[in-house]
Amino acid sequence: MGPLGRCRLAFWVASDTFALAARLAFETRDDKAAKTLYTTAAAAAGRLPDRQRLAAVWTSHTMVAPRTEGVSAASKIALSAVCEANNGPSYAIRARAHAVRAEVHSRAGENHMARTALERAWRTMDQLGEDDPYGCFDPDRLAGFDGLCALYSGNAAEVHQQLARSKATLTKSRDAVQRGILNADAALARLRLGDHIHDALLGS
Repeated sequence: MGPLGRCRLAFWVASDTFALAARLAFETRDDKAAKTLYTTAAAAAGRLPDRQRLAAVWTSHTMVAPRTEGVSAASKIALSAVCEANNGPSYAIRARAHAVRAEVHSRAGENHMARTALERAWRTMDQLGEDDPYGCFDPDRLAGFDGLCALYSGNAAEVHQQLARSKATLTKSRDAVQRGILNADAALARLRLGDHIHDALLGS
């Protein structure tokens, strides 16, 4: 590996490291540190020729930004993620960017815009190939976003269908965090939409 390759590898590792640190800061409720670390991760990713790496950082940032920075800031980050995601070959990261943008619209009560973003995400997901570099974002994970958006719009039947589908596939040890997020969404659904979806979503 030449000097340029080593430099790019260093920026890739840095973006991953700072993004992980940002998520850990968010989980420990250090919102100021999370914002700073995501900004640093994005700066490192921005030095790479793969613009979709920057999109991946921004989609992760978007998912925590409603709490740490507010919905308006999250919306701007989500739009940036969509723009950068379209500058590369991965359909998975494009779909993820549309999905997180849909979530932000839902949180803001912009249900029509959320549905439009979700439709784009599903159309993009239909083009996903087996060798996609970001292929860990698959239709089952997208279903989780669909269910969350349905939760914010008050569509109980859709919440049940999509969150249950997503939860059924999260069986591996690496899915532990995602299962926790999904169970939290399910609990919120129960509070908002009633006990009739509790058994299917939480399994009790």
